[in-house]
Amino acid sequence: MLALVFCACQGTKKTAAIPAPNFELESERGWVWINRPAIPEGGKAYTLFFETENRFVIHLDVNSCFGEYQKEAEQRISLPEYAACTEMCCDKETAPLFLEGFHAADHYAIHGDTLLLISSSQRMYFLPIDEEKE
Repeated sequence: MLALVFCACQGTKKTAAIPAPNFELESERGWVWINRPAIPEGGKAYTLFFETENRFVIHLDVNSCFGEYQKEAEQRISLPEYAACTEMCCDKETAPLFLEGFHAADHYAIHGDTLLLISSSQRMYFLPIDEEKE
């Protein structure tokens, strides 16, 4: 069982335009989580960036998390059990659910413009961030 200790707070909906296909995992534009439950008042879209030096950055409602990842053969991905997170203020209640799903992922797939992070129990869907709306 995965336990998250980084944020004990209780807790955005931005839509992303569909850009051209042929995306890579590492993208300067980043990815926005689209299968998040309704964004609470005052919340915002969660974004994920995979950087080329095997580092990732996640932006939650208020805080950011970061760590290292490793791409492996056959679209497997190795993510840490925990990420280092800032805690400037409390994120909404969906932040721990996002982090739990993110850390559980062991595969990824890119179908057109959609990134999927896949674990044995769920799929997380992301679209590229629309630069014009940022």
